[in-house]
Amino acid sequence: MTCSAKHTKYQPTMSEWKCPRCGVGVECRGGDGRLTDGWIIQDSDGDASDDCSLNHDADNIGCGKCGYGCSGATFAKRLQKAAGMAKCEHCKGTGLVKGGK
Repeated sequence: MTCSAKHTKYQPTMSEWKCPRCGVGVECRGGDGRLTDGWIIQDSDGDASDDCSLNHDADNIGCGKCGYGCSGATFAKRLQKAAGMAKCEHCKGTGLVKGGK
């Protein structure tokens, strides 16, 4: 099935998929030791197909441990900056390159 939602240019890796505030991943242990939701997509973009595993601009991502939340676009931009990636000048911004060159 084709996904018609807008995908972020920078796609987080599994190792990057963690809460920017507290660092928890997809699963975390609550105070009682049971697994609870950690850094997850709480509300997916309405135009996203059910089988699309990519990050979308309008996804709402949240942390079940500390309560922090942001959009998929905000999360991707933060990671893109941390990775030193910038829009490619040669392809008119459709791709990303290391260091912006």
